[in-house]
Amino acid sequence: MNKMERLGLLRNFTPQTWFYFCKMEASHDKEVMISRQDLSLKLDLTPQTMGKYLATWEAHGLVQQIDGGFVITQLDGQASNATADPVVREFKNACDVINFWCDLYKTQYGQTYSISNWAATQANVKKLLRYTDDEIRSTFQAILSLYGKNWANPKYPRPTLGAVCSWLFVQAEPFLLLSLQEHSQRSQLPM
Repeated sequence: MNKMERLGLLRNFTPQTWFYFCKMEASHDKEVMISRQDLSLKLDLTPQTMGKYLATWEAHGLVQQIDGGFVITQLDGQASNATADPVVREFKNACDVINFWCDLYKTQYGQTYSISNWAATQANVKKLLRYTDDEIRSTFQAILSLYGKNWANPKYPRPTLGAVCSWLFVQAEPFLLLSLQEHSQRSQLPM
């Protein structure tokens, strides 16, 4: 299952089911085995509610039950195919992603984005390298164009790269899906 197939599945879930799956997935860098009890504590859910979510996710192939718990597998955005040509990436490292963010930020707000701790910022941005270049590009653009209307508050009137890496990237996915749906519906309308 690639990233777009997974997003198609998540689109059909309730917002809470989607939210908790994204929260669970974001807390794991690789395939990991975790018990239902540990997972319910981690997500601050009752064991019964956790069981309902796990049953839904397992039925859709997003988690797999094994002895002692569940295996949660994150997607790397690429279908595994040994014969496929290697993908040439625009964003080869965290610095490339940071520079792209800074350019977009300057275009959007007319000000230079300031980074006070490059080492910490690079460590955070490395989490985004599991996404494709197109996903990073389109999500950054969506965040910057929608931030004022959806997430801004008096303390944070503009998005920070730390927020993008920790929670905002996942929060922007529903807006991207809606945008893709609207685009496909418009392209299917007769002229």
